[in-house]
Amino acid sequence: MKCPKCRKNEAQIHTDYGVIPCIDCQDIATTHLGERPEFYSASKSDRIALDRDRTSRDTIQPYGKGGSPNPDFIKAFPAHAKIYFTKDQLKNI
Repeated sequence: MKCPKCRKNEAQIHTDYGVIPCIDCQDIATTHLGERPEFYSASKSDRIALDRDRTSRDTIQPYGKGGSPNPDFIKAFPAHAKIYFTKDQLKNI
């Protein structure tokens, strides 16, 4: 049976999950993890969690409650902090 993803190589047959992508497709899908997971389909939630952790700082807002500068934003984006805040505001943090 051919791989369901690339349709070139032979698919892997897993006793619990049935037909899963070939080893090459599993390696390509998990290169950002640094290691290949034990099971392709079981690792999807791990990849989502890693991606969420890696990009979580993108959702930090520059201002906190009451319009005060958010210290987490200043730590995460020091170059942008100079654009958003005055020198006096940055001194007080």
